[in-house]
Amino acid sequence: MLLSAPLRVSVLALSTLALATGCSSEPTATANPPGSPGTDAAADHPADTSADGQSDAGPDSSSDASGDSSLPDSADESPIVPPDQQSPPDVVQEPPDPGCPTTPPVASAAMGSHFDPAVFDPAYYLCRYPDVAASFPGEARARLHWLMHGMQEGRQAQPAFSVDEYLAMYPDLAQAFGSDRPAAVLHYVHYGLKEGRKGTQAGLPNAAASVGQDLRPQGGVSYDPSSKAANAIIDTGSSVRMAGGIDHLGWNAVEFINNFDHGRELQIAWSADGFGECFNPTECGSSTDGTGAVSSSALHMYWTSGSLLGSEVRPAFWLPPNTVQYCGPVHNTTVTADHILNKIVQVGYGGIQHVVRFLVQVTIPEDLTAMTIEAPTGYLTGAFSSFYTIDLPAGVLAPLSAGPGEQSLPVILSKPDGSAAMGAWSPDLPQAEYPGAGYGRFAFPDPGNAANATNKWNVVFRRSATPAGVYDFRGFAIVGTLENVRVAMTQLYGIAK
Repeated sequence: MLLSAPLRVSVLALSTLALATGCSSEPTATANPPGSPGTDAAADHPADTSADGQSDAGPDSSSDASGDSSLPDSADESPIVPPDQQSPPDVVQEPPDPGCPTTPPVASAAMGSHFDPAVFDPAYYLCRYPDVAASFPGEARARLHWLMHGMQEGRQAQPAFSVDEYLAMYPDLAQAFGSDRPAAVLHYVHYGLKEGRKGTQAGLPNAAASVGQDLRPQGGVSYDPSSKAANAIIDTGSSVRMAGGIDHLGWNAVEFINNFDHGRELQIAWSADGFGECFNPTECGSSTDGTGAVSSSALHMYWTSGSLLGSEVRPAFWLPPNTVQYCGPVHNTTVTADHILNKIVQVGYGGIQHVVRFLVQVTIPEDLTAMTIEAPTGYLTGAFSSFYTIDLPAGVLAPLSAGPGEQSLPVILSKPDGSAAMGAWSPDLPQAEYPGAGYGRFAFPDPGNAANATNKWNVVFRRSATPAGVYDFRGFAIVGTLENVRVAMTQLYGIAK
């Protein structure tokens, strides 16, 4: 797992979040992959060719810190010091609150993250800090500054929460986190709000505290990137290797996910400006990560709590910067994107146990002429070789070719005997501008290497002109027997549409 140097959030520091929760709530004074499926260069990662002829995903591989961000360093890169050896940070002399406007809090995939509205308000942040507004104008760029610099500098991005005041008021937290402010921010969101801890010396009420509570941790929290989210029948999770992307989903002792390399899994990926994989941020890592244990994506946060999983990552570009590849000249100039992916995965939804919900939020800090995103895409094992569509809400299945292709009806991949299947659906597809598209499927058999064989579905959203901003998407994966999937998708349509 790669962590941003300016952030310096260590797994050790995050592990202390839970340890700090039993304290009083009152103040006391993360080479091309071998065995690429078939000859399609896009086959072994989430961005395969879609209906518009463009490949929909992909990043670069080297983990060289020099390519990690195009932003200037504004914080030191000193080695991580264990929390028990750190000194409590001094309260930074903040400018007086100039009476800045605030943004109405909205529940989203940012809940439980460093962008949770309880700790980050873009309008307030830009108003309070004219230097940020001048160099990082707009919400998307302000988010990037907050993530890469603002938190660790002790800046205040919400009128009811100051990380330095929070640490100064609670010696137990200062002892636990020392100068690791990003970890303290997460403590407030995950524990402090529930414990009734104040976010500022003045004790201002936090208007965002009651928003999206069901999407924040519901009990104990694990920050181990290999921890799982689960309900009674499904468990799913990630690993350090995949920077928060889902590399495991199990039901009834069946593993659905192919995690052969960093381009498969159950993950999020997007492309821009018609460049396909030549400009292709990919959640789990880059093509040159291959089958290795390290991702070029920069994981800033990962947590699980009961049936919920949350992650925050700056994804790697699929292809190495400044090279010429099968898609033409590569347009990314860094290994890791300055785009930010926030994701919440919820196992079980609306009383339906066979459903896994994906809430996806992408922060794009530059203007794009076009964008195609798989939110999400699933690479299954080669055993899921039978393809179906389902007509909703009628719930009628129909056989479908293995493609490649894309259509407006949701797709289901199943074992030939129907004993296990996974379907994909979004209440926001098909898009009015693309009525014949939205759900893709691909088959990549490999008779000589069963581990390399994979079959894919994707939930595809397209945008034309995409100004710098924050964009939200939602999708569902539905698992069980083929009949379980058919019934659950029909039920889900009635609830979520």
